[in-house]
Amino acid sequence: MCGIAGLISTTETFPKGLEPEKIIRRMIEKIRHRGPEAVRIKEYNNQKCWLANARLRVSDERDIADQPYESKNKRIKLVFNGEIYNSSYLEKILKKTDWVPKSQSDTERLVEIIDAVGIESLHSIDGMFAFCAFNERNKHLYIARDRFGQKPLYYVSGNGIFAFASELSALLELSPWIPMNVSLDSTSQYFSLRYVPAPHTAINPIRKLEPGQYAVITPKGDVSLDRFFSPSKTGTLCSNDLNRSTTEIIHKNPEAAFDLLLSQSVEQTVPQDAAIIVSGGVDSTLVAAYTVELDKKMGVTSSNRRSYTIQLEHQSSDESEWAKFLTGKWGWNHELITLTDRQLINSYLRISERLDEPLGDRSLLPSWSLAQAIQPHNRVAIGGDGGDELFIGYERYLAIAKYLSHHGDKINWAEFYWKHGLPVGDWNGIQAANKRFGINPMSSFLEQMRILQAEYSDSPLEFLQILDLINYLPGSVLTKADRSSMDWGLETRSPLLNSRIAVAALSLKPKHLIKNGNMKIVLRNLLENKVGKIPNQGPKQGFGAAIRSGSELEMFLKDNIQSKLKQLIDSNPDSYIIQWISKFVKGSNKWSQNSIFSLSIWIDWLLRLQKEYPTIKI
Repeated sequence: MCGIAGLISTTETFPKGLEPEKIIRRMIEKIRHRGPEAVRIKEYNNQKCWLANARLRVSDERDIADQPYESKNKRIKLVFNGEIYNSSYLEKILKKTDWVPKSQSDTERLVEIIDAVGIESLHSIDGMFAFCAFNERNKHLYIARDRFGQKPLYYVSGNGIFAFASELSALLELSPWIPMNVSLDSTSQYFSLRYVPAPHTAINPIRKLEPGQYAVITPKGDVSLDRFFSPSKTGTLCSNDLNRSTTEIIHKNPEAAFDLLLSQSVEQTVPQDAAIIVSGGVDSTLVAAYTVELDKKMGVTSSNRRSYTIQLEHQSSDESEWAKFLTGKWGWNHELITLTDRQLINSYLRISERLDEPLGDRSLLPSWSLAQAIQPHNRVAIGGDGGDELFIGYERYLAIAKYLSHHGDKINWAEFYWKHGLPVGDWNGIQAANKRFGINPMSSFLEQMRILQAEYSDSPLEFLQILDLINYLPGSVLTKADRSSMDWGLETRSPLLNSRIAVAALSLKPKHLIKNGNMKIVLRNLLENKVGKIPNQGPKQGFGAAIRSGSELEMFLKDNIQSKLKQLIDSNPDSYIIQWISKFVKGSNKWSQNSIFSLSIWIDWLLRLQKEYPTIKI
């Protein structure tokens, strides 16, 4: 797992005053927390191309596997963030040529398959990744992001420069040469969704690759975007797609099919020294149960396996007690981490100082604290992200789907869901602020979702599933997991987001996944086969830090908003961004936990931006 960055001149020289070696070093230092063990920078193409990597050494700890990494014929230069789970499969393909491996790293297998096949190799790669490959012969640059957006990749182009990085903050170093400003449209989108949806970012003209997308950049700086994967219930662009006969087998006996797929995925994904996050919910507990079987198969001593559960002080202990019971039965070294409001506030203070782009997901706080606890003992942690989206696990879907079915195409389904199923800011306040500036940044986005609505008009449940897969999962859930873990240099993996599992899960219909009001029934049945009856634990608790009325956390956030919003207004009263926020606050009647947290995060981010990057217009 790494942080990557690159700086390329698309003209004869870099702009006046830009010293590329100095800037690329500042860029990679901004994201060094993602890979604190080795930092390396190299220049290519007569100093017109600079690639940098900050590496967390996981698959091969020797410096021979450090990046940038060159293919054996020196044609492809690669910087890569993530993990290729099917690198052994790629190795089998490569060994049919005259290639002889120099390391055990997946980086070497990735660079050689790109050299052999080109960008089409994306269809053969399974894993979580963001990478850049520079072709020394034709001087083209290729950047790509994994199918579900587990790893981030930002890029910017202008003034004879193309640059990319794992986090937004690294690209801000270019603001003296590429004019940048906080986006008014993105501000509004953030308060509607709790994140800025790709391809947009909070800063113009910086963009982020969408999940399953890649770009080809020519020596002159022309950027061509394309896709290698789109999640769909009716078929995908993924080369790991299943043929009709296999799909029929899955439908006939889903538990048997996913038992095999999960066993294979856990074997690919879970190293012997990985920590296991066991929330006590279905997804992470199921992954843990398959890890027990893998350890027995590999002869791993159970006491060497560390596991972790988060318990928030306001939550019932049912899930954490079950996690404690199971891990004790397995003989694991288990740690229960109980978090108070004061500890969550301390997490907030650290996060607000470092978050590269605003994210209004309250589970950032416990997730960050969890990563802090794991990192001294393990470099890799395993969780269950993706299970709710792939296997229709959110209970909120049922009531929403019933309403959508009743009203049909008379309403915009995505708009209703984001207002009532995943509410963030008060929509009256958002509309009042938008009207003040004559903007409606959600309109084109909502029209795109209308196309999705027409495709799934006969199945609102499947519409909600795909909607969350392409928006909420990468925009909020996986971004939270990435930022909270990588702030500590910890790699997190989810075996459920294996591409074959995903495609197989998407082939299932709601009737396969929901029975008698129980969601993701396939995973539940598999879990009961492994550990026995699942105890009745009531509504799913999740990681969300509850901002309870009158609590210490709520008082802290409200005081933070009040004092710092005034500070922003006093320091820059003519700013459209600050005026929009002021109008939004005045026009909002309902303040939920999500809206309080989102507003506090955004204000702190603006103040830090104003202090650190005065060249960026707010």
